[in-house]
Amino acid sequence: SSAGGHLAAMTLPTGWQTEAGLEAGRLGAVLALSGLYDLEPLLRTKVNGWLGLSADDARALSPIHHLPAASGAPILLSVGGKETDAFRDQTARFEAALAAAGHDVRPVAMPGHNHFDITGTLADPDGALTRAMAAAIREITP
Repeated sequence: SSAGGHLAAMTLPTGWQTEAGLEAGRLGAVLALSGLYDLEPLLRTKVNGWLGLSADDARALSPIHHLPAASGAPILLSVGGKETDAFRDQTARFEAALAAAGHDVRPVAMPGHNHFDITGTLADPDGALTRAMAAAIREITP
């Protein structure tokens, strides 16, 4: 969630697996919640005062700018309906970019949730996020 959503999305680009000694293409599924997928808007905020990103850094660290060829791995995206416009926009833009690149992107609507309680729904075995992730895992499990 949040920065974790960004990190989950950063597992999509290829190349890092080989550098880390892992087999490339082994990504099964991704669940990214309320992520920051384009860091460039942060350059214009007070957050960048302590983050210290340059324009080049922001672009290099933004998963929306480094989409690999579609792998077939399900990518589940969600953002709480009670989150800020910025978080909802980030998710919508990333979803559109993934879909345009041919990825199996699956939005999971969470209208009654905010930035802080969305992850807690994963503890509910009947929750929307849990069901969506379980379905994705079943699809990729031999």
